[in-house]
Amino acid sequence: MAAYLKEHGPDEKKRIIRKKWKQEDSERLLKLVEQYGPKWKSFESEFPGRAASCIKSHYETRTGSSQLILTAEEKEILTREIESMRDDDEVDWKMLQKSLLPSIRSITAIKKYYYGLNVKRHYERWTEEEVNQLRILVKKYGTKSWDEVVKEMKGRSSIQCQAKWFYESNIKNKGKRVPLFAVNETLCNVK
Repeated sequence: MAAYLKEHGPDEKKRIIRKKWKQEDSERLLKLVEQYGPKWKSFESEFPGRAASCIKSHYETRTGSSQLILTAEEKEILTREIESMRDDDEVDWKMLQKSLLPSIRSITAIKKYYYGLNVKRHYERWTEEEVNQLRILVKKYGTKSWDEVVKEMKGRSSIQCQAKWFYESNIKNKGKRVPLFAVNETLCNVK
């Protein structure tokens, strides 16, 4: 990108648009990675108008080496591990990643697959009781301790709780003057 901006000027960056990769560019990228390794930043000068992150993404898509996609073998290992666990509290994500799935650098991919397989979770609409419980727990633990919130929110994942909290605190109440921690105390049995 830096070489591209030197050649075309700083205002040119604004005009960079998404464009389809040509077959010859894709083949050249594969050869460059084979020859020099994954030096995405330095490849920007070879592909004007393309950022390092876009080049890396295209390479991973072409080669099927994305860290967010699990192989059949990795899915099988993870499925076996999930079946042996009784509760989400037992999951040691870093151990799981290092010992069972060392080829995967992304814990996000493991969590995504795990929560997709976990039948203990429910995916129905949130009840009013759940929403109020979420409000109480976020008030108690804050928005930095989702693991603590999830321990007390039975049947909901961290991702579900965060998404619902974001919706409740931002989207649903947009334009209204509603306190962020408004709680229906009769539903939650809070005194």
